[in-house]
Amino acid sequence: VESFHGMIHNYDAEYDLSPQMEIIAEDITGSGQSLWEFEKLVTYQLILKGRFGALSDMKSTDRELTKAEQDMPEYRPRVICYKAEQILRTVVMNGSAVDIRLSEPTTVEDGDDYKTVNYTRRLMLINGIYVNRLYDENDELISEIAPRANGKYLQEIPFVFYGSDMNTPEYSKPPMFDLAHINLGHFRLDCDNRDNLYYHGQGQTNVFTDMEAYEFDAMNPAGLDTGAKGKNMFKAGDKV
Repeated sequence: VESFHGMIHNYDAEYDLSPQMEIIAEDITGSGQSLWEFEKLVTYQLILKGRFGALSDMKSTDRELTKAEQDMPEYRPRVICYKAEQILRTVVMNGSAVDIRLSEPTTVEDGDDYKTVNYTRRLMLINGIYVNRLYDENDELISEIAPRANGKYLQEIPFVFYGSDMNTPEYSKPPMFDLAHINLGHFRLDCDNRDNLYYHGQGQTNVFTDMEAYEFDAMNPAGLDTGAKGKNMFKAGDKV
């Protein structure tokens, strides 16, 4: 995985962004992660699991923003990342996703301490309007919002699926799967071969004796050692 990822990023990606996108690209997640760091995260997850998701999010606005407001951090769009195992369910109708359920590990207060619980975020199209709902670990509704951008409701779910072969809701096979499957077969064969060489590739000491059983037991309290480096004792005249 590391080698594959390194080869992909052996050269810098080419890009062409508008001035507005240049600002967003410097911090695309709202936590200081640049577009180029985000792109490396996406490709790494696709190599590893063949699937990744990203939700575009911004503060809901009931009017068109001014140019100055668009440059303000509080109104700046951001991307929220979801790994393959966090994408729980997707319903597609007429080629478009209409219901996406996502797992969100969330830290909450627990008395004087903290604990991590799994919230569920549900992105839906209801009567053609995008609605974002959040449920707690008991599947109880915490919040519901129909975001507006420049005063208008969104008419599609702003969620992007990334796949190893196509960027669609369908699950892609991880690129490493076939290679891992082949390597697993080689690993088993190699282990069997090495075990065989270890057992048969070393000379084993065979001792012939005319001692009585009690004499042998006294001299060999641990009994016979049948390991590759062990020794076996026999009666005089026995053959191996």
